[in-house]
Amino acid sequence: MKKSMSYVLPLAALAILGFLAFRWLRSEPGNPGSISPTAESAEGIEISDLTGNESKPTGMVDTQRVKLTQTTPSETPEQGEVRYSKTDDNATRFTVSADLPELKDNSSFYQLWMEGDKGRKKAMKLSFEKGGYVSEGVLSSNFDEVKIIISKETKDDDQMEEVQLEGTINLKK
Repeated sequence: MKKSMSYVLPLAALAILGFLAFRWLRSEPGNPGSISPTAESAEGIEISDLTGNESKPTGMVDTQRVKLTQTTPSETPEQGEVRYSKTDDNATRFTVSADLPELKDNSSFYQLWMEGDKGRKKAMKLSFEKGGYVSEGVLSSNFDEVKIIISKETKDDDQMEEVQLEGTINLKK
């Protein structure tokens, strides 16, 4: 009995190796580049050829960028960026993002201002998101140049208090 037990372990290992080799050969595709008909991961995938489609994809519109610069030096570096592009109805869609110190108190906020040929106008408050302070909107395009100003405010009035960042975008390029 002891002699027959010494053959059981090698035979079991050989049977497992044979089973694994059989499964590997069974799952190997016949031709390189061919897709196995038993591929369950491709179930439900539908591919459509849009080459002859009547509608033409327009893709993403390229946006122009302008860096916002610090007006006064401070111990924390502040920076920002305005991304803008023309829309179909001749307006300018813009997104302002700024890396400014987080305001812990609820008594102050960051305000976006637009300054054009006809004067300065309060636009909107910047909201704190994952990437910093952001704001987005649409501006009518009857301006040649618009100065973007971000200020730190304590009162919600029409008086600019503490300018943090500014930059100029040229809309007639």
